[in-house]
Amino acid sequence: MEPEFQRDVRKYSIVVEYEESLLQMMTYPAHCDTVAVTNYKEYTEDPFQWAAALETDSITISLKRMSPSANIYEKRRKYRDVSKYTFNVRRKSLFDYGKPHTYLASYDVCSLVQDCNYVFEPLTKCGLQKTTYISWNNMIDDVNKMAECKGGLAAGRWFIPCSSCYDEKSCDWKSALWQPYDCRYPDISDKQLSSCFAGKNLLFLGDSILHASMKYALTRHLATPPWGLPSDPLVAKVVNNKQTVMNFQYVRFKPLDTEGVMNVIPADFDDKFRTLINGAGILHNNASTVVLFGGAYWMQPLVYTWLMDKLASRGLKNVTVVIRLDNAAFHHPTKMTEYRIWDATKMLKRSLSVADMPAQRHERHVQVVNSFNMTAAFYKAFRSGGYCSCHFDYVGFME
Repeated sequence: MEPEFQRDVRKYSIVVEYEESLLQMMTYPAHCDTVAVTNYKEYTEDPFQWAAALETDSITISLKRMSPSANIYEKRRKYRDVSKYTFNVRRKSLFDYGKPHTYLASYDVCSLVQDCNYVFEPLTKCGLQKTTYISWNNMIDDVNKMAECKGGLAAGRWFIPCSSCYDEKSCDWKSALWQPYDCRYPDISDKQLSSCFAGKNLLFLGDSILHASMKYALTRHLATPPWGLPSDPLVAKVVNNKQTVMNFQYVRFKPLDTEGVMNVIPADFDDKFRTLINGAGILHNNASTVVLFGGAYWMQPLVYTWLMDKLASRGLKNVTVVIRLDNAAFHHPTKMTEYRIWDATKMLKRSLSVADMPAQRHERHVQVVNSFNMTAAFYKAFRSGGYCSCHFDYVGFME
């Protein structure tokens, strides 16, 4: 910590290694009538534990002293601010390690399915594994020969160029490539994306994870960012040279138990669905209307069935539907999550149970995108946003 703690110094900088993703802090107020309050939760002598995101995470501790006129036995005690301390914590990312490869043939091609500290496929090896590829270019040539993936459910692994697959700090993580086992996802040009979106009305219903997907789509068509907070609605935004309409409504499910099982659809899901449909203008019951639905950690059979029933009730049974399955989430025990950790194997099983539903229900107009395997392999690489440690994306304009 820079500088070392002194009572009169109010701002501090802390840098921690990538592996140090779970941090603790304790305070000891000098007076018994003083409490320390963080920007997350009030505490006194108990350690405050939080999951540190990759970006600079600001922790504020305010010291509050009980007002002299307050009764110590009152349920709502009156406090006055005494002082405030700010700790800017930067956790290193994997990009801070290793060196960019300049000569690909000198690097091993390593694969990564899952972290050994976050195993979701018990029968699959964890950690970096050396592949049989003789060079990075050899792997790329092999991938280019594969057929294109027909959907977003293809299982895969990460490829990373490393000096040694036994040392993750020797890898060029900026060149890491997600690759399915049996097919490839093609790069889509702006022209191809524009053509695909032409004549479409895109309706996004989800939380901040889906909001990021919408932002990415918008960055491909607009010169300036039009978005605000994820909770801000976006209604009938015309883009793509007036060929495409985008709409967004924010919904989120707050877990009710340690496994996040939803027994009842939250009331605001119905309200936000109604607002989304009513504000989208003329909708056609065909592929020109595309509903994109999903979020960080709450996709499950009950939610899928709810959406399909809602669409059918509005005469939209044949629209294109894209379901985004869960990210890795709730893998760090913090005070904000009441020290809960969700079982990764159960999360994957629940997601895949949703993935099987379109075929079981003969709903050929539904596509499913699975992001759990992709994000779980780098579960410590979460960014700021929410208490679930489930944001792994960053969307912005390249300079």
